[in-house]
Amino acid sequence: MAMVVHTERLKMARLKKGLSGIALAKIVGMSNLRICQIETGKAKSIRPENLYKICKALDIEVEDVISFV
Repeated sequence: MAMVVHTERLKMARLKKGLSGIALAKIVGMSNLRICQIETGKAKSIRPENLYKICKALDIEVEDVISFV
């Protein structure tokens, strides 16, 4: 089973929260480039702990943005 991150859901949650990519990057301690890569699906992988930090900052559950196939 593989985990799929629905990156468009992360971006929608960020926009709904009113955060820029730069602001989110600062909150979670990542680069803006990395946030952009994750949101556009260009990141080859994302560490679970980083996904958790992003979801926590966006007030969403990790389960809201992943599925298993």
